Amino acid sequence: MWRLMVLFLLLLPAGFAGAESPPSDLEAPALAQLLERNAPAVVTVRARLRSLVRFGGDQQENEQAVEARGVMVSPRGLVLLSNSYLSATRLVELYRSMGAPEDFTAQTIPAELRVVVAGSDRELPAVLVASDADLDLAFVQLDPVPEEPFSAVDFTSAGPLTVGRPIAVVSRLGSSFDAAPYLETARLAGRITRPREAWLLDGPLTAVGLPAFGFDGRPLGILTTVLSPSGSTLGQKEGYEPLAIGLPQRRENQPIGLFLVPAARVRVAIDAALARVAERARTTDAATNGEMPSEADRNRDAGGS
Repeated sequence: MWRLMVLFLLLLPAGFAGAESPPSDLEAPALAQLLERNAPAVVTVRARLRSLVRFGGDQQENEQAVEARGVMVSPRGLVLLSNSYLSATRLVELYRSMGAPEDFTAQTIPAELRVVVAGSDRELPAVLVASDADLDLAFVQLDPVPEEPFSAVDFTSAGPLTVGRPIAVVSRLGSSFDAAPYLETARLAGRITRPREAWLLDGPLTAVGLPAFGFDGRPLGILTTVLSPSGSTLGQKEGYEPLAIGLPQRRENQPIGLFLVPAARVRVAIDAALARVAERARTTDAATNGEMPSEADRNRDAGGS
């Protein structure tokens, strides 16, 4: 299952198959400053996943270790990353939109989560506190909450989105290459409004689940997957194969793509995750002190995502 999820992310088409112009020499100092300022917030998430796949009356279970990139969105240790690294939800939605039988199901559960921050080899324990299947985003909280604040990206200071605006995404290489930070650049090429507002990208980006910045350093949004509401029609009429996703010559007709979701929408998801972290802390404190949670607390727990 994890191999399919990795292939799904690697072959994911960008929103627009354009050819982005390289940054000019005049832009280089700003980009260097952007990388230096935001790289400390980009972390490595290591997970041990248990997966269960059911299809045609058969089922398969396995357990694997995975590594993904995420970004700290709170100095108190809240990390945002692509939900597709930890969950099979988007992959199942894609397969079903392309005609997979209804009895095909896949479930992935993080059995263990660790976060490695910039400048350290230490693995900090973490827990999954929230996920947004619609945006394909997950939130992991360091546990225990760190006493010293970490570098984090503040999405309340977002910049404007306009067609043609150059963007830069901060990511990291894997541990085999010293987890070195690097930039990917592109331009905003257009805007969609269905199934949600998102911006097309003129340039090949791969940093799914990570923030995009304007060259002035202000965050613009998050790169994430968007699944077309008419994906099932595309799949049945065009004869898509699940593992063919991302072929350039068919990019404009794909039922899924990589887009930029605006910072304002991402901020809503972050606030919801922070509320879950606060609720979890209250519940933990109450249990430690031998207190029973109130009816309002129990209702909030029951209604969480």
